[in-house]
Amino acid sequence: MKKVLVTGATGFIGHHLIKELQDSGYQSYSTFRRKKAYPELERSGTKLLHLDFRQKKSISEALRTSKPNYIIHNAGLTSASNLNEYLEVNRDYLRDLLDVVREEGISLSKFVFISSLAANGPAENHPNSIITSQSDYLPITQYGQSKEAAEKLLKEYSDIPYVIIRPTAVYGPRDKGLLKVISLLNKGLDVAINVPPQKLSFIYVKDLCRLIRLAMQKARPQTVYLGASADLKSAIEFNDIIKKQLNKKSLKIKLPINFVRLIAVLGEQLGKITGNHPILDREKLKEITSHSWKCDISNLKTDLDFSSEYNLQQGLHETIQWYKENHWI
Repeated sequence: MKKVLVTGATGFIGHHLIKELQDSGYQSYSTFRRKKAYPELERSGTKLLHLDFRQKKSISEALRTSKPNYIIHNAGLTSASNLNEYLEVNRDYLRDLLDVVREEGISLSKFVFISSLAANGPAENHPNSIITSQSDYLPITQYGQSKEAAEKLLKEYSDIPYVIIRPTAVYGPRDKGLLKVISLLNKGLDVAINVPPQKLSFIYVKDLCRLIRLAMQKARPQTVYLGASADLKSAIEFNDIIKKQLNKKSLKIKLPINFVRLIAVLGEQLGKITGNHPILDREKLKEITSHSWKCDISNLKTDLDFSSEYNLQQGLHETIQWYKENHWI
């Protein structure tokens, strides 16, 4: 049985990824940082390993215990107060992991790095208004800059057979980001920012996890894939699909962009006082108000024979049902 070490396994994507690997016949090792119970992961059959990226000794112990054939590096920071915080986790932890792989002499079949489409930035800044796997790095946020820095670092380790996957907006059961939108719509409030129609891309978490597994199995080393589906919707269309799934009518509220920017600034200031990162800041606002995240995903089919099994209607239906069954809404 081939063994896969998964970092960031206790998060939203990680839970689904472990299920995909276990169901596909792999023995997975799930790393965790905080020592607490993870009942769903324990029931899945994965083996839990404590791993503290701040200590190389901890990384070595995890690698010696798991002796992995594959590593999927899914751990990362998606919100932070400044660029240095992002870089410490998204770039420097990656460097330490790669260094220990070398030091321990581990021969990997594949090292899969979960990056982000934020490293490329929105499509309107690229030729022909489309993002490809060969597009330049044009991030518009500090998070995107940190993922760019991580990818450039990874490319220096040419002796390690890496593959990079840049997911777009990921949604599905257990996702707390989408939960905020669905909860408002469930209460009859359809709140949107008054911006021109957008082209937003999405991928259902189960499709993304299948893509990650296929890339691990089939991809040529040093290849980049964009984790997106062919579904392109505006924020308004996205909300309309959710309302249909909820069978709810709503009061539509369009907020002026300057008002939302003010809310973001106030949220940042409050976050400095409380120590909690705000739900919305100016960095996040840049991404959600971009005009387009259109992607060329043709190499998913040609290289991996991958296409999404879920469209937005199907994925949102399954997500909302899970929220209801687990009393999240």
